[in-house]
Amino acid sequence: MTWRSAWWSVVVAVAGCLPSARAVPPPQPVQVVGQVAVVGSAPVDVRVSLRSQDGRSFFVEGPLATELGRLAGAEVAVWGEARGGVLRAQGYRLLRVDGQPVEVGVVERAPGGGVQLRRSDGSVLRLGGAADRLRPGQKVWVQGEMTLQVQRFGVIVP
Repeated sequence: MTWRSAWWSVVVAVAGCLPSARAVPPPQPVQVVGQVAVVGSAPVDVRVSLRSQDGRSFFVEGPLATELGRLAGAEVAVWGEARGGVLRAQGYRLLRVDGQPVEVGVVERAPGGGVQLRRSDGSVLRLGGAADRLRPGQKVWVQGEMTLQVQRFGVIVP
């Protein structure tokens, strides 16, 4: 046996001992409706978790994880890509806080004073009550009676 054939025998033997390559499944697009929780021990091992209505649990990762962590206890719909038990959030919608529906938007100064809420669809909701604690630029959720300020109307039956 020559040196070269001995070398190739060793290479083949070693290659046979290596674990076979397994295909890693690609992330799957998902939308999960569930409750947000912050789990772990502060300050180093804190993670955001989402428990779905059907009992599945995901750790939430990505740029929205911190924002979702501020919604602990709330019901949300989160969409993104899931692989294993990890959901990389690409977007979310806040559905309920303490079982009650909410409005979400960015606080702005209102014409004539006070503040208003600019929703993601561009519509505006005038804020009263505890609104004096809100500051322009904050992204917030609010609950309460929604009122409508009449700007125009038409009489259908006199």
